[in-house]
Amino acid sequence: MSRVTLESIPALTFYKDSVTLARRTSPIPQLVCLGKPCSLYTPDVVRCENIGGSGAEVDWRCEADLPSSLRFGKVQVSCEGWTGPGDPYVLKGQFSKHPSPKLLFFELRTPLYSIAFLHPALPSLLQVHAP
Repeated sequence: MSRVTLESIPALTFYKDSVTLARRTSPIPQLVCLGKPCSLYTPDVVRCENIGGSGAEVDWRCEADLPSSLRFGKVQVSCEGWTGPGDPYVLKGQFSKHPSPKLLFFELRTPLYSIAFLHPALPSLLQVHAP
């Protein structure tokens, strides 16, 4: 296992039916949708591009094959820190030049709902509401 800085990663790809690699914790799903509005749509793949930042604070622009009525709202990518939370170094993927993501949290916005996707270990982040 080796490490890489989060800010040096040009892009991450998250898959609905895949789990993360982990060094200090157990693997978790890369992408999970919770809540009733998730029945509207759940993307199979989300690709996030690094658009700037430094250390452990990186901004991401994410894309997915979404119906025209949906768009991304808030996006949060979190990777397991090499030594602990906030560490700018993250685990480099075993068979990839990119680290395995720890969590992707994002909202999809529709005229009726905001849909929040997150890992079930973080229920306090769930934000499903009418606009």
